[in-house]
Amino acid sequence: VAQGLQQAQALSKLTTELVMSLRIFALMWFALPRAGGQACTGECAGLRDDDVVLMQLNSRVRGADTHAQRAGRTLYSTNPAESARFVVTYFNNATLVTLPPCDQATRAAVKVQAWGLTMTYVFVKDTTVPGGSFSMDELVLKSNKQVAAVFNGSALWSPWVDNHDGWGIWFLNSTKVLEDKLQVLVYFDPSIIVRFNIPHTTYTIEFEGLVRDAEDPGALSTLVQSYGISTDPDLCRADGTPTADFVGPQLYWRKATFMSSNLTSAGLWSERVLGAMSTTSPYPSPPVEGCEAAMWDDMQNFSLHFVRSGPYEEGMYPPLDAMAEDSEKTFLQEAVKHNHFEQYMYNSLIFEVSSLDPYVKRLQDNGFPFMFAQNGPQYIVFAQIPGNDITIQFRSFHTSGGDPIQLDMCTETF
Repeated sequence: VAQGLQQAQALSKLTTELVMSLRIFALMWFALPRAGGQACTGECAGLRDDDVVLMQLNSRVRGADTHAQRAGRTLYSTNPAESARFVVTYFNNATLVTLPPCDQATRAAVKVQAWGLTMTYVFVKDTTVPGGSFSMDELVLKSNKQVAAVFNGSALWSPWVDNHDGWGIWFLNSTKVLEDKLQVLVYFDPSIIVRFNIPHTTYTIEFEGLVRDAEDPGALSTLVQSYGISTDPDLCRADGTPTADFVGPQLYWRKATFMSSNLTSAGLWSERVLGAMSTTSPYPSPPVEGCEAAMWDDMQNFSLHFVRSGPYEEGMYPPLDAMAEDSEKTFLQEAVKHNHFEQYMYNSLIFEVSSLDPYVKRLQDNGFPFMFAQNGPQYIVFAQIPGNDITIQFRSFHTSGGDPIQLDMCTETF
């Protein structure tokens, strides 16, 4: 009997995985951009909502760079091991990765399997590299205190919470959240949004989707009922604007959101360097006093959101503008002028590309600052968006020109 039960459970698991694989394949197939895709017009009559979204998606992504694939992040952490264990505990499809130890620095990594792709989060603590006026340890301490006030209900919002990655609701381990009574925020906008803070870092994670899209719909329903809906912190956001930009958000990492001190600069950079396409955000444009403001840019199946939560900046320390100025100054002084890796660069979004050539050219043509390095067999371009504390990495095994510095950094080897 026991053997029969084991066989039945194995067959059930295999069937579930097969169904999920077919769903993923179907969504990947239909989400591919079609040549000559057009915006939805009268021909949409009679189509399901999903079909309409697909047609709009095909229209939006034309011209976007299809070669830059999101690959993961590096995040500065005051306790890398704890940050990594936290992500593995409350993420579905996440596993710890063993990395070789680094001298004078500690790190830990997590890999998340999504849509046939592997996304990597690498948490690093390194006080040996140059820093700015605000040390990363200090920023983590200050941000965690201000974010905690949001999660315990004593504050409605903080710009620090704008720093987050957006994942589909399938990746949230609702059962474990309930078991551990983890402190989370729950919103309805119009799908379910669950957010938690990654401890010892300056970043949070947002999970979004419908209850039916959860890995365990029953557990997610219980979670929503148990925690209740948090007070909506959005100021001046257009009512009814869906935040799920792409079809099947339950299946992958769909966006990276940054608090931004210069929205115009951020949008211009992403459009000129990444080939992203500007889309209408649900916030007033041009910005209105007393309202939040945002710049949304779409790539192929991925979005970059830049947000300025001005009304919530009062009491923020360090002030957003001062931190962005310090980050830019430190990057120009250490990375661009002296070819030194610096602490702010540890908070970075990573794209893998087939060749660095087009990105180096775009950065040069537009006068955007960057550091060109070789780390072992891999070439890396570290770029900072002017006027913002935002670092982007482009990684590739190919470049046909230039004179990269020899980085040879253990913490950036993974």
